[in-house]
Parts: sequence; structure tokens; C-alpha cells
Amino acid sequence: MNQLQLFLAFFRVGMLGYGGGPSAIPLVHQEVVERYGALFLS
Repeated sequence: MNQLQLFLAFFRVGMLGYGGGPSAIPLVHQEVVERYGALFLS
């Protein structure tokens, strides 16, 4: 994951995450974990 991908992931979360932290957490999970595989759930 390079810096541009990281920026775009959090930019999308910021644009779509209306409602603050509780609504942004699932979006961050989708972008970072499922799309880019940057974190592992274990």
C-alpha cells in the first residue's frame, strides 16, 4: 500500500463517513482490511 492508495482510502472514508466515528469505522475496515489487505484480523 503506497501513500496515494492510503490517501485515497481515507479520502473515500471522509467523504462517505457521514455521522462521525461510529459510521466511519466500518468504512475504514472495508477500505484498509478488505480492499488492500493492510491489516489482518486475528
